[in-house]
Amino acid sequence: MLTKIKPLVEFKGHKEGLILRLNEVASILEILPALENKIKQSANFFAGASLTLQLGKKLYYAIEIERIINLLETEAQITIEKIRTSSDETLAVISAMKLPVEFIPIKKVKQTTQTEIKSTIEKEFYNTLWYTGTLRSGRQLEFDGHIILIGDVNAGAYVIASGNVTVFGTIRGVIHAGCNGDTSAMVIALHLEPMQLRIANYISRSPEEEKIKSKVPEKAYLKENVIVLENLLR
Repeated sequence: MLTKIKPLVEFKGHKEGLILRLNEVASILEILPALENKIKQSANFFAGASLTLQLGKKLYYAIEIERIINLLETEAQITIEKIRTSSDETLAVISAMKLPVEFIPIKKVKQTTQTEIKSTIEKEFYNTLWYTGTLRSGRQLEFDGHIILIGDVNAGAYVIASGNVTVFGTIRGVIHAGCNGDTSAMVIALHLEPMQLRIANYISRSPEEEKIKSKVPEKAYLKENVIVLENLLR
C-alpha cells in the first residue's frame, strides 16, 4: 500500500479565503525553505493577499512563528488575518504575541477497552442460537436474538429471529429477521431462494414464477424502507 506524503507547505483556497497549512511532522528548518520556494514560484499570485495560517496540533515557539510571518510579509506581501492552532501551548504563545488566534480543539476518540470488547463478544455469543441440520417443511425455528443455521431451510419451513439470520446453505422457506421491529437486522445466506423474506415489518415476497435464485452468497437488508440484496463476493 502506498502512503500519501503530506506536503511541507500547502496553500488552499477556501470559502473564507486563503489558508496556509504547515506539515505537522516536519521541523521549522524544513518548513521555512519549502515556504520560501513556494512563494518564489507564485510571487505575483500571493502579492497583497491575506490568509489564515493553520499550524495544527504541533507546538510552535514565538521565534518560529515570527520567522514564518516575516517570510510571508516581506517576500510575498501577505497579510496574516489569523492563526489557527490545536495546541494549548501554541495558543499560549500566540496569545502572548498579541496576534489574532483561533483555537480548534481536537476531537477525542473514545478508546474501546479490552473489557468492553470482551463484553460485546460474550453478549453476541450468548445471544445467538446455533442450529445444525436441514429445516424441513412444517418446521419452525424461533429465537429472541441471532440465529446461525448450518444447513438448508426448505420450502414450508420458518426461521424467525429478533436479530440477524445467517444460513450456511440454501433458503427456500420463510425468513423473518428483526421480528420485534429491528430495522437494522439482516439475512445472510449462501443461496437465497425464499418463499418470503421479512425484515422488521417489511416483506419481500417471491412468486413461484419470479422466485429469487441466487448462486452467490448474498445479504438482504433494509435500505430506504425496501429490502435489497447485496452480492457478498463483489
